[in-house]
Amino acid sequence: MNISPSELAIMNILWDCDEHLTSTMIFDRINQLYPNKWQYPTVVTFLSRLVKKKAIAYDIESRSYLYYPIIDKQPYYHNHINLKLKKANVDPASAFLGLVGMDYTKENVEAARKLLEENKNK
Repeated sequence: MNISPSELAIMNILWDCDEHLTSTMIFDRINQLYPNKWQYPTVVTFLSRLVKKKAIAYDIESRSYLYYPIIDKQPYYHNHINLKLKKANVDPASAFLGLVGMDYTKENVEAARKLLEENKNK
């Protein structure tokens, strides 16, 4: 699923909230993060796109649309990072070693591969 950075900002707001949010509530939270950068119609447009992409859904209560995420945050980022690594032709084990600051010794590479393999199906 291809989610733009702007759409991802909205997704993060929805992921980090325990309740369903109206477009006005999302607009208010976006403007707290990015003061005077977004207009209300822009937020509504991105919400519509996210609904079409099946990333979010909504319930209607008292003439208000209450938005909530359909996809979970961790699997989305996991797939997003794997796609980026694949496009960059980077071995996941090498990327892991680079992130944790390990040396590329044979033992460390093998330990990282073992750890990745053990956690593959979690």
